Amino acid sequence: MVNQGDTSIRIYPPNPVGTVNEAPLATIIGSNTGLSGPQGVAVDATGKIYVCNTTGGPAGTANGSVTVYAANPSGTVNAAPIAMIVGPNTGMNLPTGIALDASGKIYVADGNTASILVYAANPSGTLNEAPIATIAGSNTQLANPFGIAFDGTGHVYVSNTGVANGSITVYAPNPSGTLNEAPIAEIIGSNTGLVFPQGVAVAPSGKIWAVDNTFGTYAVTAYAANPSGTLNEAPVATISGSATDVSNPSSIATDPSGKVYVGIAGTGTPGIAVFAANANGNQAPTGFISGSNTGLNNPFGVAVH
Repeated sequence: MVNQGDTSIRIYPPNPVGTVNEAPLATIIGSNTGLSGPQGVAVDATGKIYVCNTTGGPAGTANGSVTVYAANPSGTVNAAPIAMIVGPNTGMNLPTGIALDASGKIYVADGNTASILVYAANPSGTLNEAPIATIAGSNTQLANPFGIAFDGTGHVYVSNTGVANGSITVYAPNPSGTLNEAPIAEIIGSNTGLVFPQGVAVAPSGKIWAVDNTFGTYAVTAYAANPSGTLNEAPVATISGSATDVSNPSSIATDPSGKVYVGIAGTGTPGIAVFAANANGNQAPTGFISGSNTGLNNPFGVAVH
């Protein structure tokens, strides 16, 4: 979990049940980490942790970065990242969301450039190189992209906050070069329930989950797998209401069993709410990581490994 309140990454045990107010297993924090305005987080198959930072970087590179940390940290870790993607050649301007495909390639949603930037797997050292692929241009329908995720076949799902009521756009796997093509699917319109989708996740079943957060509209919505064309349909599930603890949701992830993890930031009770794969309506989470011992304060990105 990315914790903006103290600029840290916090790691918790799997499968929380009930209300869990325990210290994290590990915390990545301190001046050596390179964390600066962290927002999105992803974990690769080996357990390495990837974070997109919306600000900071070495002198002359204040447009954000991706920092990478060793797998399985323990205790409090104030160590330099094992890799950093940063610099004017990277094309980053406001990196907000990050995800890795099955081959380990790194996909970054960049808000200010309205693009998806793709970098090679397993970066080492400080890397100031152009992305190996870019999804960008007027045909892509990208508009202030915020979150990014993959389905089991490698399709790229992006939540966009820069269009009226927001959208989720879907792109073919393995983009190459600069791709300015229409998405293969788009979830958009008044029937979708989207207002300001800050995050997107795809369950193993293919169900598409989004978190919505603006002006008191707090909800987690789900859509059918394998969308095609322009889809303006009601969600197949909506988690919302006083029992859910979903106030000011900021991020979302799913685990291999389909359980849904929602980061709760800002107002309300900060924490991570966990819901069953088939959750719908105004129901309490099955688990909630929250409390003074957790160290959570404005959590803004969540990943499951």
